Amino acid sequence: MKLGITLALTSMLAFCVFGDKENEDLMENVLEDDLLDIFMDAIHMERQETNQECIAKWKSCAGRKLDCCEGLECWKRTWGHDVCVPITQKVFCLAKWKSCFERKYDCCEELECWERRGNKHPVCAPKQ
Repeated sequence: MKLGITLALTSMLAFCVFGDKENEDLMENVLEDDLLDIFMDAIHMERQETNQECIAKWKSCAGRKLDCCEGLECWKRTWGHDVCVPITQKVFCLAKWKSCFERKYDCCEELECWERRGNKHPVCAPKQ
C-alpha cells in the first residue's frame, strides 16, 4: 500500500513539474483534492499498521526497537534478545554489584556503572 501511495504521489508531482501548460491548471485542482485524500489515507493506513504490528510485552524487539506496543519500550537484556517491557525505569534497573556490561546507563538510582581492572565485567556500584 505504501509503495502505491508513493508511486501515485511521485507520478502526480512529475506531471506537475514536467507536464504541459494546458493541463497544468486541471492537474492543480485534482492535486488539491486527491493529494489531501491520499495523505489522509496514508496516515490512516500507517496508524492501522502500527496498531496491528506492534510487539507485545516480553516479546523480542531485536532489530525493531521502535515497534513495541503503546506503553512499552524495547529493553536491552544482559543475556538474550531485547524485549518489550512496560515503560518504567525502577523495575528493570540493575541492582548493586550486578554486571552492567553493555548496559552502562541501566543501573538503579544512586548507582553507577564502574569499570573494573583486568578482564572483569563492569558492575553497578554506589556513586562516589
